Amino acid sequence: MDTSLCGTCCPDPKTRVIKFAGFAALTAFVLMVVGFCNGITLISFSSEAAFVPKNHRERFGLGVIYQTVEDDRLLKHLGASWYLNWAAEPEIHTEVRFWPMLRVRQDGTYHPTGQVLKRAVEKSPGAVWIIGNEPDIAEQDGAPPLALAIAFHDAREEILRWDSTAQFAIGAVGMVSPLRLSYLDITLGIYRQRYGRDMPIDVWTIHQYILPEQKNAWGIGIPTGLEADYGEMYVAKNHNAIRYFQQGIEAFRGWMAARGFRGKPLIVTEFGLLLPSFTAAETAAYLEKTVSYLLSAQDNNLGYPADKNYLVQGFAWFALRDPLFETGTLVQLSTSRLTLAGQRWRELYNEADE
Repeated sequence: MDTSLCGTCCPDPKTRVIKFAGFAALTAFVLMVVGFCNGITLISFSSEAAFVPKNHRERFGLGVIYQTVEDDRLLKHLGASWYLNWAAEPEIHTEVRFWPMLRVRQDGTYHPTGQVLKRAVEKSPGAVWIIGNEPDIAEQDGAPPLALAIAFHDAREEILRWDSTAQFAIGAVGMVSPLRLSYLDITLGIYRQRYGRDMPIDVWTIHQYILPEQKNAWGIGIPTGLEADYGEMYVAKNHNAIRYFQQGIEAFRGWMAARGFRGKPLIVTEFGLLLPSFTAAETAAYLEKTVSYLLSAQDNNLGYPADKNYLVQGFAWFALRDPLFETGTLVQLSTSRLTLAGQRWRELYNEADE
């Protein structure tokens, strides 16, 4: 994510506008998709596993904004097997696995490109490249479906020139909702129409925040390029509702299965609490509930077969430390001491099987 009170999160100064309604509409949407499968083009890819965690600890990831020597120490102290910084290159030398990202623009271009991208590719051979960050949110990458389809295609072509082993993930939408699933459906359709093939996505990524979708109002907004006045209308007290978090994950896996993507990994590259109204104890409790769910959720009909039908293969809490969204930070900036949430994260990581 970017750091803005109008998106959901990331490492630029944040202005995220954290934007109700129950998940009945989303559940109905997924059931409708599954029920009318004959009208959907099912996508068939190689069953070769793009990312299969060998143990639960490999699922733990973190969003890292600062990337200093201190952050490297904190990554290891807290416990993380991978991290991302919303950029193409790591800024610290660490043994922790790095997930690179390209940012996309509204005109279908992306950055970095050229020699800067070549250098980044050479630093991360065989990496999974995430193309875009919250392209559905105007204050983040803000790319309409056509632009995202073009950027994904062109970036993939460029990276493969330098690394034939690279794999690719489509940039995460800010949360799971019928509107945002429609955004992804449109993107998939445009790609197929424009390039004569299904979108070659190796790994799916999502963000799972609980925020309202409403035009010109606080929250996560309406997906870029779509016309609507509102979607899911959550209120602030829903922001830490574990049931909505879980329903979103399950709905997305149902959506993936209906489109032939069940055999692909799903990574939650951002989740956490953004609103300042939650106490340290409430944040730690939410972290524990969400992580425990992510480490245990399996479904024989929807899960990833290569990973014992777990719904999610990896997850990254937002964030290691963040001065603008302090509610979810795992480390206090002024003292480098672990917050209650940070302490609980470390305990959960250490308790996880190696």
